Amino acid sequence: MMLGAEEKAREESERLRLQERENLTEKRRRDLTLRARVAAKAEQKKLELLFLQWSVFCTGVFCTGVFCSATRSVTLQGK
Repeated sequence: MMLGAEEKAREESERLRLQERENLTEKRRRDLTLRARVAAKAEQKKLELLFLQWSVFCTGVFCTGVFCSATRSVTLQGK
């Protein structure tokens, strides 16, 4: 009779161990997904800032070249 109880206890222990492993795997997946989303958002904000800095530069007194004046007219027409 004791053998059956020990076997059930082992099976329950194994089931709980597998469940915990699955929970950790899911948590790790969510964490990596969140990290990727945060990194993508940070990259987007960095590019937006770079564009704003470029826009300010190209509308300032420093922009006298053909490239900047051409892109400025294209940019203004596109808005």
